[in-house]
Amino acid sequence: MSERNDGVASEVANLASRLIGRALRRAVDVVVAAEKAFRDGLNPKVEDAKVLREWEEDSS
Repeated sequence: MSERNDGVASEVANLASRLIGRALRRAVDVVVAAEKAFRDGLNPKVEDAKVLREWEEDSS
């Protein structure tokens, strides 16, 4: 019975490890995207964001 418990504990630890890894990768992706958005916002060649309706009105 102990071997079975060790196997279950090992699987739970493995699952937890994978979930933590995925969460960390996602957090890094968010940080990288935020940094890019911030730097793009500092670029004078990039237009300010507009709501789609405003863009449609400007195009008319």
